[in-house]
Amino acid sequence: MIQNPITTMISFGSETYSYREESMKTRVAETSVMAQKIVDERHGPIKPHKWWQKTHEIRDFNHFYSASSAFKGKDEGFVNSFKAMKYYSDEAGKRREELLKEIADHKQVVESDYGLY
Repeated sequence: MIQNPITTMISFGSETYSYREESMKTRVAETSVMAQKIVDERHGPIKPHKWWQKTHEIRDFNHFYSASSAFKGKDEGFVNSFKAMKYYSDEAGKRREELLKEIADHKQVVESDYGLY
């Protein structure tokens, strides 16, 4: 019995049902693994969700009005704040100590030069 060569060629090159089922299972499994990899890369333990965006949850409140851009981010630049008050209070205390030391040194020089006291 002679077979049609075109039919033989088509049946020879066709996939069987079991082959298509196995390849479909493999493809679904690979796609699932790849999808999980993408999710892990995006939400994994190393990078949180939307890691490229800035978060405001972990920083302190520092939304003060800055007197000048030169003072921005420094304690002395926050207008009408306790940070500025504490900074200038501390600086005034340092300056007071310097002046008292200068007066004491000057008093010692005057006493030693003129023999007062």
